[in-house]
Amino acid sequence: MIVLLFLVFLIPFLTMRNFSPVSDEISHLPSGYSYLKTGEIKLNPQHPPLIKMLAALPLLFLDIKFNADDPALAGPQTNEWQFGRNFLSDNGIDRIFFWGRIPMILLSVLLGWYIFRWGRELFGYSAGVAALFIYTLMPNIIAHSQLVTTDMGLTVFSFISIYYLWKFNSTGNRKNAIFSGLNLGLALGSKFSAVFLLPVFPVLLAVYFSKKPGAVLYKFNSFLKIILLIFGLAFLVIWGLYFFSSDPAFYWNGLSSVYADHNPDFQYYLNDNFSSIGWWYYFIFAFIIKTPISFLATLLAALVFFRKNSIGLLNYLFLLFPAALFLFIASWRAHNIGVRYILVIYPFLILFVGGWITKQFRISNFEFRISSIKIKTGMV
Repeated sequence: MIVLLFLVFLIPFLTMRNFSPVSDEISHLPSGYSYLKTGEIKLNPQHPPLIKMLAALPLLFLDIKFNADDPALAGPQTNEWQFGRNFLSDNGIDRIFFWGRIPMILLSVLLGWYIFRWGRELFGYSAGVAALFIYTLMPNIIAHSQLVTTDMGLTVFSFISIYYLWKFNSTGNRKNAIFSGLNLGLALGSKFSAVFLLPVFPVLLAVYFSKKPGAVLYKFNSFLKIILLIFGLAFLVIWGLYFFSSDPAFYWNGLSSVYADHNPDFQYYLNDNFSSIGWWYYFIFAFIIKTPISFLATLLAALVFFRKNSIGLLNYLFLLFPAALFLFIASWRAHNIGVRYILVIYPFLILFVGGWITKQFRISNFEFRISSIKIKTGMV
């Protein structure tokens, strides 16, 4: 397990210096540094601040030239792209992105640990290792864990928040609900598309409380206390990430600015075709094309032949419902510009496949031992 986690870090670390900055990084990393230095979120408001600040954190320990009076930052009309270009040219692009990408890789390692942990607790140690092995070699994870973009952060904290919600479901310990709420806040502070999680929590909690004994009113009160605890903690985390803004609509203002600068003449591309509105099946198609065939085949087999009674239907719901809902919402609302928009579904599906594989192996191994016993008995 330790070796696999080391590889989760090592593979993108060795390859990241071969990649020039992608367009979002030119804005994200300098914007995050400006937040840390000024305590104000002026640039790039169409994305929450957490991932940008995490990426910029190592830069605080470097000798960085920062012009707080840059008109692109301090002027009446900010320009995140111009400020980013100025910031990078003043400080050296290679050096800035080497250190800025390290926190992204560490987030990927954190996610790998939680995939192993959840797999071990849900299916057994072998399943945790199998899921972590698949995760370590998943091309889309490797590619996006070395870039300063918000997608990996959303993926990491969404998965962890659902994991702790599952832990609460398994143990009833309110501490896990607290951790779930804190990580939900981190997910919402990573990317605005994390709002897809908001209906996931009440649905899963409603199923959990519906199965508990007791009067309906008692179960509803218990449900209400937990959901308010989770959402309340998430709000406090987001508020803190926005430096405790005095504007009560601080998060809504950012959310409403998503796609505000979108070019209405932009043409999406898919299979030699262009479209101004995109395709409803774009992300399904992208998932199929961008995911290894071996994983797709195993996932299909797991979906067709899984045994709901092996770990309980509710446990499978924790793995498949968030992934299915996010894929649906992305297909419905997201712009068709890359598979990274559905990166968040991968850890849930990886864990599901890892658990299924190990259960199939155990069943086959058990049947083989039984057959051997019968053969030896017959010979006697």
